[in-house]
Amino acid sequence: MNIDNLKDLDDKTRKLIEELQKVTREKDGDRAFSNAQLVIFTSSVYSKQCYIGFEALRRIEETDNKIDYDLARLNIAVTQYYSYENNIDKASEILIDMANKRNFKALDIVVFRFGKKYIKEKCYKKAIELLEVIKTSHPYEVSCYIKICKLLDDKSTNSIGDSYLQVFNKIQEIVRILTINFTNSDDEKQNHERKLAHYTSTDVANILLNNKNEEKIAGSLRLNTISNMNDPSEGQLLGAFLNDVKDTSYVMPEFDENSHAFFSCFTFNHDSLNQFRLYGKKDYQEASGVSLVFKKSFFESKSISGLSFLSMHKYTKVVLNDEKYKNESDILVSNQKNSKNSDSLVIGKQPIMRCVYIDPESGYIQLAQRNKLTFYREIFEDKKIENVCIKQKEILQKKAKENWGKYQSDMKKKTIDFENCFTSLKKDYSKLIIKKKSIEKNNLDVMKDYETLLDEIILPLRYLIKHSAFQEEQECRMIYITTLADHKVQMDFGKFLYIEYESEVKAHLDKIYIAPAAAQYKPYLAKLLCDTNIRIELSNNPFRLPTSH
Repeated sequence: MNIDNLKDLDDKTRKLIEELQKVTREKDGDRAFSNAQLVIFTSSVYSKQCYIGFEALRRIEETDNKIDYDLARLNIAVTQYYSYENNIDKASEILIDMANKRNFKALDIVVFRFGKKYIKEKCYKKAIELLEVIKTSHPYEVSCYIKICKLLDDKSTNSIGDSYLQVFNKIQEIVRILTINFTNSDDEKQNHERKLAHYTSTDVANILLNNKNEEKIAGSLRLNTISNMNDPSEGQLLGAFLNDVKDTSYVMPEFDENSHAFFSCFTFNHDSLNQFRLYGKKDYQEASGVSLVFKKSFFESKSISGLSFLSMHKYTKVVLNDEKYKNESDILVSNQKNSKNSDSLVIGKQPIMRCVYIDPESGYIQLAQRNKLTFYREIFEDKKIENVCIKQKEILQKKAKENWGKYQSDMKKKTIDFENCFTSLKKDYSKLIIKKKSIEKNNLDVMKDYETLLDEIILPLRYLIKHSAFQEEQECRMIYITTLADHKVQMDFGKFLYIEYESEVKAHLDKIYIAPAAAQYKPYLAKLLCDTNIRIELSNNPFRLPTSH
């Protein structure tokens, strides 16, 4: 590198780069050399002398270190060609070449972003070419976008293609709004939705927590099929809303083995008498189960693989298990490294989304959320009330009220965002239906390959819309939609179809609430958890236990 290229750098950066330039393959080794070039690049970018860094990136060879080589190529594509030279075509050539040779998550994210930019610029063939290479990491989005691009690229279907695109983008935005964000606060306690509860029976709790069973491993949390749900309107309310149907009678939808939904249900209400009475009953006895309260680490903190809970048939992706990349090997993960997970019978960490409660007749809408009582119980949970003086109690109550006020404000904004998107979705959907009927009436053959596209597009939202009659549950859902041919779908014949979740339950538990009629199980649960700091508490709710005769 010419020394004149360094003259515009500040003294500290110039001296650092001069030292790094002394690192050679012969003297220091291949990896030390490639790492030095990456540091030169980073330093030059911060100093706004990027071309010094671009030269350094080009000196890295694949034989130095494959990870560093891929990082170098990715930065040449994104930082140089796209960001500085505004040449998305040149950047895309590199990305496609990289994806065809080796797959890693950082690349997938960039390719997806570029694919959407091509669509925005109406370069549909280029968008398809780019998106094709990431169909394993973004299966749902790629499947829908490619079909939409083909419609947009044809003059006879361009208009309806644009309508499909509007609906699809709106669905993605709504799902983003409903997905619980566990990374929105640096202060753990300021994240008011950092814990979620799952109600189950004492028998299931024993299986989930006991790692001394015959297989020597604890059981996995199961996502069960929709047929096990207690709401007859499951999966049907969204269609009724979009089509402006007021009929409150619901018919079991046709069985679809190609897009079967599996759920695990959670709630913001950790100690709810109503849910203890409904769920986890032993021998039909109300309030005889437990509430397992999970920390945020049990769930995917931030999606980097699109809507990963939609496997779209043969394209199944196991997502990153960690909230942040801990080291460079987490940034670049090859297909070979992921092959073991791809064949696994469990699914990796998944996002969790809040449900939306709708009254079909009045149009009432509420997003699942915490109630005021939970803030007061939370503020006192580590303190014995009888030991709290009046002054301290007043301070704690004031803090609970402040937290509740902040949360209400956040939820009000989120609700407004959702309602605006949801109303807009209905308008876009109605326009699409009109265009669809017109085209099908005049030329049925044109649309025959797109009969299921609309159903595919609204699929992510379908199982998040619930009837307002179930509002008290304040439910959040982990959903996984796949074909029954997926090897991850397991069966207890005649009883259950289910999918197992990878994360160990015990490792991510915060506490357990025991229902009033299950108090006798406290010592047994304590035994299962004696090697942990997980708290066990009896429910605070009054409940009249049955008297024996």
